[in-house]
Amino acid sequence: MNCAFCHAPLRDGDQFCENCGRPVAQPVVVNEPSVQGTITQSGEPPKKRLTGWMLAVIIVVVLVLCCGVTAVGGFFLFNDSSQASSLLEENGSIVQMEATVSAQATQLALQIQEQDQAAQQPQETESEMDGPTSSNPPNVVEGSLNIWFDDALMQGVRTMQVEPVPPGGYIPWGYAPMHIKLEVENPKGSIHLVPVNAYIPMGEFANDLIQELQFTLDNRPAVASWGCIPTWDFPCDHQEMNINVSYFDFQNGSGIRSVTVYAPQDTSAINNESLDYYYNGLTEDGFFYVYANFDLRHTSLTEDDWTLPLEVRMDTTGDELQAYVIENADILESWPSGYEPQLEVLDAVIQSLRVELE
Repeated sequence: MNCAFCHAPLRDGDQFCENCGRPVAQPVVVNEPSVQGTITQSGEPPKKRLTGWMLAVIIVVVLVLCCGVTAVGGFFLFNDSSQASSLLEENGSIVQMEATVSAQATQLALQIQEQDQAAQQPQETESEMDGPTSSNPPNVVEGSLNIWFDDALMQGVRTMQVEPVPPGGYIPWGYAPMHIKLEVENPKGSIHLVPVNAYIPMGEFANDLIQELQFTLDNRPAVASWGCIPTWDFPCDHQEMNINVSYFDFQNGSGIRSVTVYAPQDTSAINNESLDYYYNGLTEDGFFYVYANFDLRHTSLTEDDWTLPLEVRMDTTGDELQAYVIENADILESWPSGYEPQLEVLDAVIQSLRVELE
């Protein structure tokens, strides 16, 4: 063996080169590790390898098991074929049933998902669909009274304070407390907002009117063309005709609409001068009596025909007057498009109304 640096010959056992003095590199003896107790670089013991005889034993065991399973299966297959066929049919039915149940479950899950999505979508509230509400600034403020309406439907609105009319005058029902009136230029008419707690104490007629009106709105009976509607303007004896009667709500109350002809005396001719739209209602809190009237015309009526038929003028029983009213009522109600303005337009004006105290 020679020195790795100067290549001088070395003796066995030398640890330093006598020529250059450098240490002699010792050969590394590599011992093969035994199977047991040997640790790999990953820190895990190496996997044991199957020896040849162990592999042979495993193969034999597997073959024996396969033969046994085949023999047993063949025995049941050939000796009990009817039971096997029945079992297959039952398995098929079970598979078909599971498929049906799975389809139904999937459909139900889709329906539930659609319902959840529909429930999560924002819905329009009744106040958003119907018109102005108290969340918007009021159109009119009079003291503690706030009034809302659709100013696209009611134009040229002027607010007036009506002075009280005490009882005891020529007309026993024509009294009223101080209240607010909305004079409307288009459509032509007015809306009175009468405080109930100030009106009832003024007389028996006022108390009866409010009770009758509330009963009517709660029960909503049908009204004949010559029937009566509770109103402060004229009592029943002076209501000659009430047609196109309809119950509907405004923003915070309800009332009854009618196309009416009043007869200040015993009878009145039915023409465009006497024909009007009326609405009598109460707020849901009972604080205000809402009384509205608008000018109304119909193409089937004349402007100046104030002359009653002779048979009506000579009638003493009321039968001819009733027949006269029914005849004209049938014409008017059968031709709703002949009204001007249209009843639906005037209804929308009332439906947009809201009256509240602060």
